[in-house]
Amino acid sequence: MEAQIGFKIMPYQDQIVPYNLFDKYFQITEDWSAIYIQKTPKHALTYIYTKYERFKEVCLMKFNFNDKIKFIQLENHIFSNQNVPQKDKANIARYMLLNNYGISIENNQPLMDTLGEMNIGLILEDSEKQYEYIVPHKLMQEGQCYQLKIPIIFQRHEQKVFRTVKMIINNESQVLDSKYEDRIHEIPLNIDDF
Repeated sequence: MEAQIGFKIMPYQDQIVPYNLFDKYFQITEDWSAIYIQKTPKHALTYIYTKYERFKEVCLMKFNFNDKIKFIQLENHIFSNQNVPQKDKANIARYMLLNNYGISIENNQPLMDTLGEMNIGLILEDSEKQYEYIVPHKLMQEGQCYQLKIPIIFQRHEQKVFRTVKMIINNESQVLDSKYEDRIHEIPLNIDDF
């Protein structure tokens, strides 16, 4: 079986307590309330700019998932279609889980929370047509289904909010090549080095 490895951009703090970052907050779409983790660093880095709006330092987190979580990949183009309501997507997921895996989730049960009670996460295609892990809050908060590493920290420019000025890889500060300052997601990264 292929190793389940994921990446996510998150706020960085020296004494980071990752479980606090994965707390569940109220969301309108309760079925899909979960932590979304990208399968590649490049995909994760496309989200760096959304974090820079609020944080001076962000980090790339690497998750090595273990056998305490089982991932089910659901294949349907509907999941990546932004025009389909989230409730309809949840009902399609319920139908596929029942028919393909024998997993029954009632309409009044929140989809991802219920899967979390079974130690199950999903792999779905997002709106960018890239696969990502959808992990229930419960499994992320407990920290038992993964090992976490922070291989890279990014510091944003003081005046230019969406520009990166420094990259810290494995505790070594590196000046960023200027061609990547505004296109951080294009940095060639070798995940084997992490």
